[in-house]
This record gives sequence, structure tokens and C-alpha cells, in this order.
Amino acid sequence: MLKGCWGKFTADAFYRPWPSAVDGTRLTRHILIRALDIIRYAEREGESVEVDLLGEGSYAKVYGMLSVAAKIISDRERPWVHKAAVKNALEADRLGLGPAVFGHGTVEQSLGGCFKGTVIFMELLESIEEWSPTDSQALLEDVRKLSESGFHNDLKMPNILRRAAGRPVMIDFDLFSPWSVKVAVTTSCIEHDFQPFLEPRGEIAVRQFREYYDLFHLSLTLQERCPSAAGP
Repeated sequence: MLKGCWGKFTADAFYRPWPSAVDGTRLTRHILIRALDIIRYAEREGESVEVDLLGEGSYAKVYGMLSVAAKIISDRERPWVHKAAVKNALEADRLGLGPAVFGHGTVEQSLGGCFKGTVIFMELLESIEEWSPTDSQALLEDVRKLSESGFHNDLKMPNILRRAAGRPVMIDFDLFSPWSVKVAVTTSCIEHDFQPFLEPRGEIAVRQFREYYDLFHLSLTLQERCPSAAGP
């Protein structure tokens, strides 16, 4: 990455080409320099690294450069976190409900630290500054479509972004599950399997329960953002 071997990225799979005008090698290099916190060494070599930290959650950090976002999960997290992040991001992409996934792999630091982890390269989305009735309708349609496959389990306003001048897009499908309601607790996860209860009641009841749960979860975060609307 710099003079000497500071670290390496190993691709597991890539599914689509990088966006036009994006140099994939340079982008990968700069995002990983930022993620491995070795920018100061790059600057000594006269290299300018312009990568933003877009967000930080319980399990991962997300960095952005140009039109690409990179979700990076440390190997300090349990194996299920890495597996679920990749699998569910790909499933959401397949359903047309989440960010487009370019590819994923692993990163291992050799100098300046000892970081190891999973990297998922995705479409970079924008935060939503203003919300319209059209946005609400689009989100409800997507939640209804998602209910045909499972629970999002972490639907909240920070996990709803927007394509440039386009419709809202749900993100962070790490806790997605066909049958289980999940609540993340630090590095663990509390979950309850509703399959024995729901499956005998038929497909319509299953979809309606999934949709209700995710929208109820979303409503709680709306109240957090607008406490005056919560009532006495």
C-alpha cells in the first residue's frame, strides 16, 4: 500500500464493475489507508487521501470515497457478524431493496497495527435532508416487498438513505432474517424464532406480521427524533 507491505486486500468476489470514472485500485487503496489509520504515513510520501468516515455502528465502520462506500468489520466481531453482513447485503441487492454491492473481501494489516477484517464495497447513498409524502409511499412499498422475504430487524431513520435525486433506500441488513425477530446487544444478538407460530397461519399472515414489526420498529425511532409528537 505504501513503501513496504503495510497490508493487503484479498477479494472474495466481485459482482459488477466499478462506477464509471472510478479507479478501483486507487479507491481500494485509499479507503484501506484510511481504515487502517495510516494516513500520516501516506502523507509523508506526498500522497493525498480524501476518504470520509460516513458512519460507525455497533459492528462496523463505513467509509466513503467518490460514489463508493466501504463497510469494514473487524475480526474482533464474532464470525456470524461477518457472514450475515455479506450474505444479507447481497440478498437485499438481489431483491432491489438495498445498496448495490460491488464486491467484498478481507483486509489484513502488516505494519502500523494489526487490523484484520471484512470489507464490503457498495453504492454510496446520500442522507435524506427533506422527507416528502412520495418518499413515505416509496418506503412503505419497499417494506411491503421486503416482508415477502423476511424481517429487516433494524429499520430506523438513520438506516434510510437516498440515491442521488431518487427514492429512499433501506440499508444495514445485517440482522435480516426470514423468521426471527432480532435485537443486537453489543457483540451479541437476542432473537426469537417466530416460524412455528407464523408458518401455520399462512403466507398473508406471515407477510403482514413482518411488515407490522418493521414499521413498528421504525415508528419508535420517529418518536425519538420527534419527542413532542409522542404525546403525554
